[in-house]
Amino acid sequence: MNPFRARWPDRAGFILSIVGVSMGMGVVHQQPYAINGVELLVWLIALVSLVIPALVLELAIGVIFQGALNESLRKSNKRLEVIGWVSAGVAFLALVAAGAVVGDLGVSGYESLLATLSDQPLPWGVQPGVQTPAHHTVGSILVAVSAVMAFINLRLWRGAPSISRTARIAVPAGVIALITLILALSTRSGALDGMARWLAPGPEGWGSLVSLHTWGHAYAYALSTWMLGLGVYTAFGSYLNRSSDVTGITGVAVMASGLCQLLLMLAIFIASGLPGAANVAPSPGITIAVVPTAIAAVAAPPWLRGVLASVWFAALLAFAMPALLALAEAVVAPMVDKFRVPRERVVAWVCLAAYFCAALVAVQHGHAWQVGGDAALLACAAVLTAILGLSTWWRVDVDALQRHLNAYSAFRVGLGWRIFVGALVPIGAVAVMVDQAVGRLAASTPAPSTPLGGLHVLGACTILVGLIVVAWVISRLPGRGA
Repeated sequence: MNPFRARWPDRAGFILSIVGVSMGMGVVHQQPYAINGVELLVWLIALVSLVIPALVLELAIGVIFQGALNESLRKSNKRLEVIGWVSAGVAFLALVAAGAVVGDLGVSGYESLLATLSDQPLPWGVQPGVQTPAHHTVGSILVAVSAVMAFINLRLWRGAPSISRTARIAVPAGVIALITLILALSTRSGALDGMARWLAPGPEGWGSLVSLHTWGHAYAYALSTWMLGLGVYTAFGSYLNRSSDVTGITGVAVMASGLCQLLLMLAIFIASGLPGAANVAPSPGITIAVVPTAIAAVAAPPWLRGVLASVWFAALLAFAMPALLALAEAVVAPMVDKFRVPRERVVAWVCLAAYFCAALVAVQHGHAWQVGGDAALLACAAVLTAILGLSTWWRVDVDALQRHLNAYSAFRVGLGWRIFVGALVPIGAVAVMVDQAVGRLAASTPAPSTPLGGLHVLGACTILVGLIVVAWVISRLPGRGA
């Protein structure tokens, strides 16, 4: 056993950690995918048919090779180590972006609480389908981001056991907060209208179920969400025993994640039907900001609205923390595996670097980074996923992976799974990247308020090339790993 790697204390903590990652990435994204009944049904099918096979692959690599993505790929084929380091770079960029968003959420929650308690309008507003960036002071943003990174630093020192304990508290707390909010808002006038709008088939009716665009969009969303966390689950899997039931654990974790995401979407759309959220149309741009906007307009005493606003932001922060821990772990684990340096030192380095980058992003750009930053991250992740899928098919012994999974897991994987991971994943990743590039190029006339709008393609290429160069250099350094 690698003395630098702790183990998950139990299966429940591991599953809750995966649920927390899934929910946290959704919170950072700040808008739900399914806005009507057709999209909801297709999204649920995509969870089962796409996310489960992809997670089985990633967890299996970590479980079998007992290392982070870079170390696992090096053991399989030395030429593939660079993929793991590019993945760690993408995880660090995602950690920076998520840290900025979560810090902003924390400040927004505090300001919403003060506004509702004093019976004043919110200091930040929502336009139809668009969240207006909050105008926070530099000091408040720096304090919030530093608190987030300090929390990550303290919780990551002990590795998997600490992540597990955090998830065992945060995820149930977030679920309880969501259920409380749903029950409180569902009795208000208009709540059923918002729920009915979510479950209705949409403007094109149920006939859109046979549309390739509907299915392609759902699978692209599910695939892109997984791609942005590539490497997280390999690191998580490396803390499991080699005899773990990978397919069974993955199925339970994905089903639990889907249930929690349904609760989050339900809360958003119940709030969207309340009179206070009438100015937020149920369009693809609907964001989580609709909930505090609706709460602020609820006909209730200020103290009750303050409690509801606090419950909502507490739920978001509770879900976001496991995701931040997982993204940081995807950066820490490769460095510990490669260089065998003390984990505490690596955690401190990563959190310090992420703090300065996240503070710079939050202070300078606010939410404007999403215009170009999302495109750059998704492009990097798509290229990385396509390469990993092809490499798995041609360079990794998929037969050995399959035999190991079938020897210890409750559900057997066969030829369909091999075709999925070796062919459909890279094809889907390329399709996602092309779709995003075409869509963003078509809308590349930047408004004055989105200075990054016209630079997303150049920024994505620059970041990708930079990550590959740095990853290649690191992969050539002499490591002290086994």
